[in-house]
Amino acid sequence: MFSLLHLTQNLSLAPLAALLLCFITLRPLIQLGIMDVPVQRSAHHTPTPKGGGLAIIAAFLGSMALQASLAQAPLTRAQLCLIGGVLLLCTVSWVDDMRPFPARYKLAAQSAATSLLLIGIIPSPNAIIPMIIMGLVCTNALNFMDGLNGLAAGVMFLSAVIMAGFGISPAILLLLTSSLLAFLPFNFPKARIFMGDAGSQPCALILSWGWMSTLPHHEHLSALPSLFWLFPCLMAGIFWDVTFTLGRRLCAGEPLATAHRGHLYQLAVRTGIPSSAVTLCHWGFTLWGGAAFALCHGLSCVIAVIVPQLLWTVTIVQRARTHLRERW
Repeated sequence: MFSLLHLTQNLSLAPLAALLLCFITLRPLIQLGIMDVPVQRSAHHTPTPKGGGLAIIAAFLGSMALQASLAQAPLTRAQLCLIGGVLLLCTVSWVDDMRPFPARYKLAAQSAATSLLLIGIIPSPNAIIPMIIMGLVCTNALNFMDGLNGLAAGVMFLSAVIMAGFGISPAILLLLTSSLLAFLPFNFPKARIFMGDAGSQPCALILSWGWMSTLPHHEHLSALPSLFWLFPCLMAGIFWDVTFTLGRRLCAGEPLATAHRGHLYQLAVRTGIPSSAVTLCHWGFTLWGGAAFALCHGLSCVIAVIVPQLLWTVTIVQRARTHLRERW
């Protein structure tokens, strides 16, 4: 069950340091002026600084080192592999932010980063493939959904808090929580800086690391523990939007790797719903998923999580048919 003790017992100087370090680092990144110039599919209309993800990841990694120092204990192999995977994915993603390259190279980097996590976790052979899939699904889904002020960052912040409250790697996820908390005021409701792939993908990797920890690593995966389903409940809005959009584009014969404006959250904005309202709606999906997991069981939990997504989908599709004349 969710418990505040999981959060309070892991509070220390390290989460505070993550908050301050991210806040301090963001300002020079804004002044650096590396701009994200809007294109046709962009939700913003004026050039905006990017690279906020560098501050988030620097704060997260720096506070991890401080946490180990305060505890007077060396970083574990799992933590060292997490650091390596995050650094690898952040570096590759930042290069891609500056000079975009083909999707296959990004997928290779995501696979390598996820594999690094597995070296630290040492899963059973039966868990290796599911864990790699979990890492790739989480990383790509949040990357696809990072197109609106505060949407991906807010969902990841809330997910990290709730997962930590349920006892899933609270010491590590609280550091991510603090880093994202410092970033959010710079990104929502008005963006002074964007997170970029250098933030969305490594942060998603950290969350997937927590998700992986809920799997039985040295046993057969014949029965998944109930805690495994918490993360899909929290990410229901993200996973559903990506699944629905890719499925619709596949049925229409459109290339899946091509950039587009066909996600449900993008259609919502294009039909006149304020972007801040769409972001808040997705934050609500995450909170609702956590509540459904805590209060419902089995089929009732599945229904509670799925029904809001179906209602949202029907609403946005109807609005798109009514308001949009161009192809959507």
